[in-house]
Amino acid sequence: MTQLWFGRVAVGRAQYVKHGIGLLLVKYALDSLVLYLDTAQLMAPWTYLSPSLAWRLDGVSNAKLSFLVMALFSLPFVWVGVSMSIRRARDAGLSPWVGLLFFVPLINWLMIVALCAAPTRQAQEMRRG
Repeated sequence: MTQLWFGRVAVGRAQYVKHGIGLLLVKYALDSLVLYLDTAQLMAPWTYLSPSLAWRLDGVSNAKLSFLVMALFSLPFVWVGVSMSIRRARDAGLSPWVGLLFFVPLINWLMIVALCAAPTRQAQEMRRG
């Protein structure tokens, strides 16, 4: 797992989907726990997936400490997400720059879906050849 998350190995479709969903669930659980411990309020999963930070924290009183802790916790998840997206794009025969769309709200969801669906470069070459 360490090589896949922090290394330079190629990332296939199945790995991208499996690890992406797993990491999303872990991050949601951590953020929800931090928010609950700080404010005694829960965050719904559909609210968590919103690209708007204001909407995510709307109605949550005194969430400044939670926001800071969540931001610090997010750093390794961002690193893994960007790294895996860049390597998945390369594996799919796309420009590695596509992986940087991870930082663009709303577009990042489209990029993730496209990378999940895109076949590996080797599979594409076998179909052509």
